[in-house]
Amino acid sequence: MQREIDRLRREEFDLLVIGGGIVGCGIARDAALRGLSVALVEKDDFAAGTSSRSSKLVHGGIRYLEHGEIGLVREACLERHTLLRIAPHLVRPLPFLMPIRAGGPHGRLAVKVGMVLYDLLASFRNVAPHRMLSRDAAIAAQPALRSEGLRGAALFWDAQMDDARLCLENAIAAADAGAVVANHVEVVALERTNGRVVGASCRDRVAGDTFVVRATRVVNATGPWSDRLRRLESDSAPRILRPSRGAHVLVDRPAPPQALLLRAQKDGRVLFLMPWDGRTLVGTTDVDDAGDPDLVRATDAEVDSLLADASTALTGEPLARRDVLATFAGQRPLVASGASGTVETSRRDHVEVGPGGMITVVGGKYTTYRLMAERVVDRFARGCRTARVALPGGGPIDVAAAERELCDRSGFSRDASHRIVARFGSRYVDVARLANEDASWVEPLCPHTAATGGEVVFAVREEMALTPADIAVRRLGLHLTACGGRDAEPRIAAILARTLGRDAASPV
Repeated sequence: MQREIDRLRREEFDLLVIGGGIVGCGIARDAALRGLSVALVEKDDFAAGTSSRSSKLVHGGIRYLEHGEIGLVREACLERHTLLRIAPHLVRPLPFLMPIRAGGPHGRLAVKVGMVLYDLLASFRNVAPHRMLSRDAAIAAQPALRSEGLRGAALFWDAQMDDARLCLENAIAAADAGAVVANHVEVVALERTNGRVVGASCRDRVAGDTFVVRATRVVNATGPWSDRLRRLESDSAPRILRPSRGAHVLVDRPAPPQALLLRAQKDGRVLFLMPWDGRTLVGTTDVDDAGDPDLVRATDAEVDSLLADASTALTGEPLARRDVLATFAGQRPLVASGASGTVETSRRDHVEVGPGGMITVVGGKYTTYRLMAERVVDRFARGCRTARVALPGGGPIDVAAAERELCDRSGFSRDASHRIVARFGSRYVDVARLANEDASWVEPLCPHTAATGGEVVFAVREEMALTPADIAVRRLGLHLTACGGRDAEPRIAAILARTLGRDAASPV
């Protein structure tokens, strides 16, 4: 995947997609696979916003059954099945335990009915059907579960994903299908002919110059930034977003054997405790946030609330700030409605056509991004193929043999080999080739990660990484390690500068 700015300048496209989050990259992939000429621009990096700050789940959304969102849950369950098939290296089955407690919002019978309905809406394509556990069986399955008031639990399946890489691989797939995609290209104005939006004036944040990308149709897929772009189309465009902030904390506690689905004490929202790279990820909050999406952060109050809620479910010493390894937060681009709060606001997607013909897509869930993209591209062309074509790395692979090959032939450690196969799937061979160029590239970047210099080089050469943050956060996920990626920064900067032939600290 190369950054072809010259093609953006000189060609006219069937479709210009603005926004390199999961929905924008999904639309670009879908449209390119249908034979349309496509351009995609992103002002920062692919998945730099909400698409790398999710709860890392591909799930049907069992909690939406409480709100009567039957259709949404069915769509999400079926999309979960699709993503497990087309991206098996990035989307993996994850067991969940839902404790049932005395005085809780739902008794055993209500939970059982909900679980049966959840399996039914998935057309029984879950990894496995749910199981109802007794109190003792629940504690045996999850020994750290607090036993006071416990009446039993439901065991069911959803899936976990690497959200940043899933978004990135959609961008790569779009480019492989012929789309021209570019990160660090910011839209500064919309181009019009006879009142119709026919492109955008863009600034290359690397070179600093401005140029025009021309297209027959323009799609606004900028998520929390959507209203800003709509106001470039029309000063009087009404607000359609109700942004909601979702905060998460990664704590230095051993990963639970199953993810836990809990209820927050204060507002009763659903809360998750999930395994992540050997530790425990806790999330999420769900509060109104009309602030700048470029500056969204987890607040101190949210961190304390998440730690307190998680502590009520677990035995042992309560979680405290000293246990926190990392925090992150993103804004959900929810559609404004009459709901009293963001928890009750629907996660359905919404498509709007503006006065200049620009199409804006907002709302939805990460899990349903592929279906959202399909609905948008159906407006222009027939023949969606994205549910059948595997994403890059999603091809058949013998995992054990691939890991042995990386160890025996390329010199990667066992941990590094496992990591590379898990993140790149059938593309692991492309990373392995780099070991022949420089023996130092098989070494870990720092003591807190198995990530290697070879992954850094691959990110620059093949995945359009231009800055240390592009690499450390979106390509390698080092912000969720014990050092937060800080100990790896010198080697990343050196390899980046060497590979790009410029100062890695240059502003982008």
